[in-house]
Amino acid sequence: MRLRFKSALGFIFLLIAICAFLGVGYIFYGKISNDSDIVVDGKITINYLTGKKFELNGNNEVSFSVTNNDTETFNKIIDYLNRHITSHVTIDLICKDNLIGRSQLQKLFKEQCNRGIIEYFSILKIEVAKELIRTNHMNFTQISAHLGYTSIHYFSRQFKKIVGMTPSEYASSVKAIAEGNTN
Repeated sequence: MRLRFKSALGFIFLLIAICAFLGVGYIFYGKISNDSDIVVDGKITINYLTGKKFELNGNNEVSFSVTNNDTETFNKIIDYLNRHITSHVTIDLICKDNLIGRSQLQKLFKEQCNRGIIEYFSILKIEVAKELIRTNHMNFTQISAHLGYTSIHYFSRQFKKIVGMTPSEYASSVKAIAEGNTN
């Protein structure tokens, strides 16, 4: 899609409106290095984490296109969640640390894995908890604290909601399976 502006000022107002809509808090001005998101040399190009590309050429024409940054952004956030698996993180903190808007983050996770980011993070934590239960190096209270849960009761409820059994029932089933394989 192409739009034509009589001046760069019209383009700047459009960018401000787009940034406000996307929840992007910063607009940069000036020449930045070639590997940056914005380059001013007869044309301005902005690649947002949203995967949208806006370009103003020397004729004051604006081009819009969509890039494939969603997968890269998603993988970056998954890596972030894995690094913070033992922490209590909020959507606001994830957004701040990954420079992404709240609505864009939630939309990205709904599109990529058909669930919200907090639900995804909970599943990730419970998968780690299952591994810790199988290795039998920590008790449930220690596992709960290690994964950043403030309450053993909340941890147990989350575990049952995701796995379909309590941590104790899971540990018993793992033990029964292990004993069945040795007999």
